[in-house]
Amino acid sequence: MKNLIRVAQRTYLKDLKNYMTYKFNIFGELFLNFILVFMLFYAANVFKNSESLLLEKYDNNYFLFLLTGMMVFLFLTKTFSSIIFFVNSSQNLGYLESFFLTRTNFVIILISSSI
Repeated sequence: MKNLIRVAQRTYLKDLKNYMTYKFNIFGELFLNFILVFMLFYAANVFKNSESLLLEKYDNNYFLFLLTGMMVFLFLTKTFSSIIFFVNSSQNLGYLESFFLTRTNFVIILISSSI
């Protein structure tokens, strides 16, 4: 467990340092998220007065229903795409084989890269 936390922490700091070098990327992510919430809000207004059994958990608030579903979908998409990107980039750069030769389990390395 200590190994997983240590590998995850070092991988996260490396990725954060790499991500912070691209300032425009951060603004693009914020802008796209704002547009997404804006579109969901107006799509929810179309169904404002509708009654549905599925929306009872959300007090018939279609916006919360859409927002929750979209956040789960985006979380899963980012997680799985980061794992695929990690494996692909490590194959292309030629250091995937070195992960198999280390004492750290390869699954721990994959989980750390998805964080």
